[in-house]
Amino acid sequence: MTRPPTALGLAQAPVPTASQQMLEQLRAATCAQFGWDNPETLALQQIMQGGSDRSFYRVLHRNGASAEGDKAAGFILVRYTDERPENAFYAPMAGFLARAGVRGPSVLAHDAAARLIWMEDLGAADIYALRHLPWAEREPFYRTALREVRRLHAALPALEAEAMATMEPFSPSLYAWEHDYFLQRFVGEVCGLEPDRSAQSPLGKELTELGERLSSAPAGLVHRDFQSQNVMICRDQACLIDFQGMRRGTPAYDLGSLLYDPYVEIPHAERVKLVDYYHGLTPQGEETSACAPASASEAASARHELFHEAACQRLMQALGAYGFLSLHKGKPQFLRHIAPALNNISLALRGAPRLAQVRQLVAQCAAIQGVDLERVP
Repeated sequence: MTRPPTALGLAQAPVPTASQQMLEQLRAATCAQFGWDNPETLALQQIMQGGSDRSFYRVLHRNGASAEGDKAAGFILVRYTDERPENAFYAPMAGFLARAGVRGPSVLAHDAAARLIWMEDLGAADIYALRHLPWAEREPFYRTALREVRRLHAALPALEAEAMATMEPFSPSLYAWEHDYFLQRFVGEVCGLEPDRSAQSPLGKELTELGERLSSAPAGLVHRDFQSQNVMICRDQACLIDFQGMRRGTPAYDLGSLLYDPYVEIPHAERVKLVDYYHGLTPQGEETSACAPASASEAASARHELFHEAACQRLMQALGAYGFLSLHKGKPQFLRHIAPALNNISLALRGAPRLAQVRQLVAQCAAIQGVDLERVP
């Protein structure tokens, strides 16, 4: 989990101020890229991006209007580092998604040597920004998000045909890394617990088997951070952002990321309904008469358990990230997401009967954090 509860243009925490020299360099680079004469006519409005190691700027004229050029009415400038290798994948991935028919921001220019990307400004409306609306008003936007991610998941053969570089696929070893991240950064450093996680311990065996089940599930092209702040709403349609970490894996991981996102509340009964909706879509993300398969079927029961197990996997990773970002990256604002994440994983565990050891550990952590799981509906 790499972003706090803010979207482009919706800062909720202080934004580190870029140096004047850096801003001058970025303005000059922008003018050079688009053939403009005077960098002083541009203003860069820094945008909060929480856990990311990238810097984002909205490019404006001095009068506050969006900068206009031959290619766009307004755009975002991204300055990235090589701290995370996936940062270099963003621009080529954006091009691939456009070819695959998946909505996202257009990349207008990319200077790989300077590590700068100029991309389409999708505005500030994301699913997170709608969190206070009644569920009946939010639900259609979740459906459009699921239609979009269904197209993404179906794009794996095209990605492999193009031999595009991505991050390493999900595998038992990558799932095990997420388990260790959770156990070290959250269970250990935040909660002060040291459970036996050896390969032969009940917890170790349970987590190993979880990773093996998720790895053996049917694969697709997974977003990896498919949460409410990474789904922009443009003209009532979902557009995906922050997709640089895409890789091969089970689509259930993305479903768990969005539908058990700790940043927003979703009525619990609606989660499985949306999973059924997703599984009724065509690979092109189109609705059919089968958009609501019977939840009582054996196949649906297996899908639901996979969904809940993948949600638990994702939430363990998220809790590890909250601990790491809070304690090691100077971002204590992430601590406030621990309680909702514990609530959500407790709910997801109700649909994951083979994770009894994880359930016990979550209950211990919740007690230490003062989270009353008995109040979870």
